[in-house]
Amino acid sequence: MASFSPKKEWQFNGRVELEQFLDDEQIDRNNICIVGSMSLSVRNIREHHDVDIMVGKDDYDQLSSAKFPSNISLSYERYKPIGITTSDVLYDERYHDVVDGFKIIRPEVTLSYKKYRNRPKDVDDVKLMEKYRKTATEWDEQLYQSISSGSSASLISRGIESLRNDGIVVTGIKTAGFLERKYQKISVVRSFFPSREIKLITKRLMADNKPVSSAVILINQYQCGEFRAMDLVTRYQLLEEEQRESTSEFVERGFIQPKDLSELKELKNKQSDEVAKLPVRVNQKYQILNQNVFAAKIWHGIDNHQLSVELQRKHSRTTDLITTQDLPPQKIQELNCSRIDLLENVGVLFYAILWPPSKKYHDEIQQSLGAKPGITIQNSVEANITDVYSFVHDVYDAQQHHTSDSKINEKIELIKQFGDCVRVLTLELQRPRIRDGISLEMEGIKNDVRQKFVPKLSQELYYSILHVTDNYKDNKKTNKVIQKYI
Repeated sequence: MASFSPKKEWQFNGRVELEQFLDDEQIDRNNICIVGSMSLSVRNIREHHDVDIMVGKDDYDQLSSAKFPSNISLSYERYKPIGITTSDVLYDERYHDVVDGFKIIRPEVTLSYKKYRNRPKDVDDVKLMEKYRKTATEWDEQLYQSISSGSSASLISRGIESLRNDGIVVTGIKTAGFLERKYQKISVVRSFFPSREIKLITKRLMADNKPVSSAVILINQYQCGEFRAMDLVTRYQLLEEEQRESTSEFVERGFIQPKDLSELKELKNKQSDEVAKLPVRVNQKYQILNQNVFAAKIWHGIDNHQLSVELQRKHSRTTDLITTQDLPPQKIQELNCSRIDLLENVGVLFYAILWPPSKKYHDEIQQSLGAKPGITIQNSVEANITDVYSFVHDVYDAQQHHTSDSKINEKIELIKQFGDCVRVLTLELQRPRIRDGISLEMEGIKNDVRQKFVPKLSQELYYSILHVTDNYKDNKKTNKVIQKYI
């Protein structure tokens, strides 16, 4: 029979980062529960990959804007679909164990939840836990049966709630997704239906009318590794130019129609508040349908847009397509420069700042980043910063997620020992994957570089190798800092 006895001391993977994070955010350990695969790891069923913590509503609201270590994630009401509230998990001893001062979710809850979700990635875990269930002396079968019996009722209640809140179309999409996970053959049939397009439309039409940033719209213009809105770039360039020397060439080659030129001129001369009221029309693939309006709104400095979603086809304009239109090489280069300017102005481009301690490896770090798929280094500048103290503070002040002044000052004192040379890399990412204000792609880049180069430096310098921006707002603010100092 398998047995489980809570360990007096438990140095699990991610504990140091978790304790430091809880201390920094002043979260009481009694008010969190470690959930997910940790209930398997603590029983030596399999090792966990990351640490997922569940917290109450107040702590969740507080932490929603916090900067998390890459191996720690946050959840709230995770087990509501199987009838277990966050309060149950945190304060009812039936649902958790206490191991070396940490509350860990019970395996009965984990198995019930994984069976409920029925995802392909959970199949192996379910098999392992079913095997453990048959032999474990501490397994509470009564608790497990109680949870499992409530899952179907919970599913029905979720369906009713979805109908009330989301309507029949969205509920149908959710149901289709659940059935596809449960019966994978359904995905073959479902592939013939435009579910992705329907999701976008229903999400936009049924949302609470929140505006969308320019960066979000532009990042959706990447498809199959290409930026497919060069006709928008054409309009942006024409708005930027005082004297439109390119106009005749663009008209001759069909990049823009004379009526578009008239509309652009009219939009340019309008008051910004009038232009701000105009919606940005997109189709089911997020392609921009009224590009004159969107280009003009960006030119006027407007960053929040109401979307109007329509079912409509549109041909894409890629950079490769431009080269087939007999434009002079100089004009093609100008368009590409305008594209980069456009992306940088609205915050699409990310930044990696390589600090002085890693100066010896700046070239190697840049080469490793440039070799990653989906990432293009659009600019690289190395400079000596005369006022390191102000520069570093301004860089961190540009972050949406706050870092304490004391920690920033500690970093400054450390990196100043290695000089004042920094390198700034401007990165174009096709899929930044932003979750809770953090780009998962940039977080991965940062951690990969640190893990690769800290053995060549020292563990003390782990956090002083490079800094990366986290999201579109950070990008815009950091760009201003870079323009100020470099």
